[in-house]
Amino acid sequence: MRPSASLISRLELKPKTRLALATFAALLLAACASTAPEPERPPGANVQITREKSAGEMMAAVPVVIKMGHIPIAQVGDGQTIFGTLQPGKHTLTANSPDPFSPSFRSEQTWTSAPLDFSIETGKFYKLEVLPNPNPAVAGWMLRLAQE
Repeated sequence: MRPSASLISRLELKPKTRLALATFAALLLAACASTAPEPERPPGANVQITREKSAGEMMAAVPVVIKMGHIPIAQVGDGQTIFGTLQPGKHTLTANSPDPFSPSFRSEQTWTSAPLDFSIETGKFYKLEVLPNPNPAVAGWMLRLAQE
């Protein structure tokens, strides 16, 4: 046998056993190669709120309460981003103004009537951005959920 032949071909095995071993070895190598370390996240709570703003920028007058089901998880303003490591499975997210008599509450009611449903996968990080409505004629907020 040639010295450059693989270890599996050097073994005196039946062709089917040799093929099974070669397939297993290839799958094992592929799994090891595709395992990348998870991105670094600070320890602590499952939800981290970050805010990037330029000098002189003001926070919105009416904050938004973000809820996971019926549980409030954060109160955020214009341009804030929520990073969450959530449990796997299907989730419903609703957001509305904490003050039902505020002028912006009417435009935000659509969030509770049409909540955002999304699925969470194990080991993935998601971010939720709370942005002002892109239509200047309509007051309110826009939610965007994206996988990092």
